[in-house]
Amino acid sequence: MTNEHLVRQVLMDNTIRLVADGGFENATTNTITYSGGDVENIKMNVVYIYRLYGSKDRLFDSIFETIDGEFANAVRSSEDICGFMTVVLDFWTQNPLWCKYYVRYYYSHRLVGDVLSKHKENMEELTAKFTVKKPVTEMILTTLLDAAYKAVTAKTEGGFDSLCDVVKEYTAGHLR
Repeated sequence: MTNEHLVRQVLMDNTIRLVADGGFENATTNTITYSGGDVENIKMNVVYIYRLYGSKDRLFDSIFETIDGEFANAVRSSEDICGFMTVVLDFWTQNPLWCKYYVRYYYSHRLVGDVLSKHKENMEELTAKFTVKKPVTEMILTTLLDAAYKAVTAKTEGGFDSLCDVVKEYTAGHLR
């Protein structure tokens, strides 16, 4: 792994954690660079954000694009609508910090321009794969993302297992 790649990864990991835990206002250039310490004898500082991403906002965008792409890749493996729902829920619950970051970004003012266009392309490809209508697939994606977010933030009574059961029962009963 090159030094640049390693520094990029540290910046992304720090930013994801900071935003997931406290929102975008919690992720200042100083907290992003100093919360991870030095990396393999490289003194981390804010210059790396600007050198590698151009701006802190572009770092935020880049993280969303990475997570959105990984999500789309995971869901592409689904063969049918039930597998699709399982993959969606599993992806988000197995990546809780990504889930929190994604939700914060998705519902913020940040999802615009090229990032929004690429996101729509990813979603168009996914919704076209199944025979159900696009609005139904989008509703499923949104419902499962919201469910996963509630699960990883422990805002539901009974914990994750009961939430999974509720989502599976609801979707199985309404998609036949």
